[in-house]
Amino acid sequence: MHIITSAITALKTENAEYLVDILSLHFAIKTKEDLSKILPDILQKLEEMKAQIGQYCKGIPRENQFAKIRDKFPSEEGSALALVVGALDSKYRRLFLTNDLLKLSVPSIATTVIHELSHHFLRTKDYWYNNYAMYERQKPKSNYFEIHDRVTFAEMSYVNEPDGKNKAIWSKLRARSAEDEFLRSLCIEDGIGNEQKNKIIMTNADSIVAIIMSLSHKQIMKDEDARRV
Repeated sequence: MHIITSAITALKTENAEYLVDILSLHFAIKTKEDLSKILPDILQKLEEMKAQIGQYCKGIPRENQFAKIRDKFPSEEGSALALVVGALDSKYRRLFLTNDLLKLSVPSIATTVIHELSHHFLRTKDYWYNNYAMYERQKPKSNYFEIHDRVTFAEMSYVNEPDGKNKAIWSKLRARSAEDEFLRSLCIEDGIGNEQKNKIIMTNADSIVAIIMSLSHKQIMKDEDARRV
């Protein structure tokens, strides 16, 4: 909750130049005008997540809110560390966490939970992964700043990748648009412009995680400095 609250605070209080610098790492934006087009949507999504996650924190009224299981979840990418299970409109929809996830650091657990809850509350999809949890499996005890740098670097590579014939991410999404209602609505068959990219980024779960981490980074650093005093 603290990470998301810090991200919202940054959106509301930081100057436009700072926000352009931060968000241009994750979106196809360069100017204050570009920022003004995406800022309300980002803020609305993070406020919605905060309100919904607050219900988990307070224990109302989500029955059996979190469940821990021993085994990993099989997935196309390997083994999932967490998974939201249940119908979208069910009050019994639950977040399952594996023991493997709970062995990781607090930042990795937090980012994984944010990823899964973005599926739950914002209906995000997995168009690509930034693999922050996989990174920590290779380097245990990673801290917030190491994971932040890893996620930001990965996200930048996707945002800056041109929509060319030999480029993986955007060309794959174009091919997928025939079977994906959201992508089809963007009319991306002949190419993906910056406005379309930004909408896709806001619908990708790991992008939501990366955006929240970057926006909260400054406040987390202040908190860390305060603890050392």
